[in-house]
Amino acid sequence: ASGVAAITAGFEHTCALTSEGRAYCWGANDKGQVGRGTQDSGLAPVAVAGEQRYTALAAGSRFTCALDADGGVWCWGSNSRGQLGTGSDSTTSRLPVRMPLEVRALSLGAGAEHACAVVEGKRAFCWGAGASGQLGNGRTADSRVPVEAGVDRAVR
Repeated sequence: ASGVAAITAGFEHTCALTSEGRAYCWGANDKGQVGRGTQDSGLAPVAVAGEQRYTALAAGSRFTCALDADGGVWCWGSNSRGQLGTGSDSTTSRLPVRMPLEVRALSLGAGAEHACAVVEGKRAFCWGAGASGQLGNGRTADSRVPVEAGVDRAVR
C-alpha cells in the first residue's frame, strides 16, 4: 500500500517493489510466478519468499525476474521455454533462483516467455523463448541460459 517504488505486470499477475527493496506479488500463481513457494493464487500482495532485496522487477507470462543490488538476476515461475535462465529443464520454480549470469546486470526486461538484461559494458543478454528471434542472437531457438544479443543489435 505504501512505499511502492516500482511495479510490473505479467500475464495475470502483478509485482511491486518497495523502496526498501522487498518484492510483493499477487494474482495467478499456477506456475509459482508470485514467488512464495506455493501455487495458491493471491488476491492481495504477499512478500516474495527469501531475504533478498531487489532493485528492479520484470514480469512475463507466468514468470518473474528481479535484479539484486549486486547485479544478480533472480527468476521464479514457469520455465517451459527456459525463461528462468538457469540452464535447467522445463521445471518451474515456486521460489526465486539465481541465474548463472557471470557479469553484473544493470537492468531487466521481460516479454511473454523470454527476458533480457543489460549488463556492464553495455551488452545485452537474453534467455527463454526464441522462435521469433526475440533473443537477438540471430537464431530462432529457445535458450535456457543467457545468450548475448548480436553486436549490431547490442545496447550502445
